[in-house]
Amino acid sequence: MYRRRVATVVAVTAASIGVVIVAALAAGRVVSSASASPGISWRGTPVKLGTRMFTGGNVRIVQAWLLAKRGGLAFYRLERSDGRNCFATGKAADFLRRINAFACSDRFPETQPLLDLSVIGADRPETSLRVIALIGFAADSVASVGAVDDAGQIVARTPVVHNVYMLHLGEDTRAKRVQAFGDSGAPLGAPR
Repeated sequence: MYRRRVATVVAVTAASIGVVIVAALAAGRVVSSASASPGISWRGTPVKLGTRMFTGGNVRIVQAWLLAKRGGLAFYRLERSDGRNCFATGKAADFLRRINAFACSDRFPETQPLLDLSVIGADRPETSLRVIALIGFAADSVASVGAVDDAGQIVARTPVVHNVYMLHLGEDTRAKRVQAFGDSGAPLGAPR
């Protein structure tokens, strides 16, 4: 099949910043409440940084937490030296040695409900882009994340657990946007 996938690049990839992170601390250990991000209540498991990670200028990553593992993918919250947070995903088997997507946002989670790292792509001969996989981080107010088609219909939905979401969509799914939903099922924020 002539399938190509185009990943949504939100910030920089690990390959461009030469990230190497190693060794986890004790599984299941929870960090202090001071380490939680506003709007992200799940603290995760602390992990040890093997090298310095920089997010631009002199801003570096000083702490990291494993939030969850879903379908072979690990989700991380990274605290910067300026106190703000970045988020990353990588292969769970590599345990932070390789990062697939890395993003920092001044709006998430305080004013933006999702930090969406979903995969988009196209199939030949049809070349219109569509959502292939829902992947990302969600604020506490988000109960589920859905894939929405051009007509505004929800074609797939997945729950948010520990502030992360992941769902691979079928080849017949023609979703164009990603939408956050609250506990009541009402949409939160604009579709992305």
